[in-house]
Amino acid sequence: MGMAGLGLLGVYFLHLSWRKWPDPIVDAGTQWYAFWRVSQGAAPYHDFLWNYGPLSVALNGLLFNCFGPGMMVLVTANLIVYGLIVSLAYAAFRMAWGGRPRLPPRRFFSPCSLSPFSTGWEIIISPPLTPMRPPTACC
Repeated sequence: MGMAGLGLLGVYFLHLSWRKWPDPIVDAGTQWYAFWRVSQGAAPYHDFLWNYGPLSVALNGLLFNCFGPGMMVLVTANLIVYGLIVSLAYAAFRMAWGGRPRLPPRRFFSPCSLSPFSTGWEIIISPPLTPMRPPTACC
């Protein structure tokens, strides 16, 4: 029940912030141009200046080549990656705290995720709120 509620909360935040992002041309225009160039057959570092690693430009260039250039192609791919990260993190917490999902994973994922108050797609992560044992004296 708790995880379904958190899923609905994520869908609500996604609906609330849908296409209310910062200006894509100003904020990421050069990166998108590089992705488009790679989808047209250009090589980063050789045909155009690229200051970052090759994985993102190659993967996004492949996405542009398969599905066409566009902002929603990248948004969809990023939402899929985000879903994978959240699923893997939940599985890791479930393994760490036992087979049954208890309160700490839910406490971790409630302040984590898509925030309607952020300036874009930011993953806001707070540490898990688990009860801590007081320090013991060594003597």
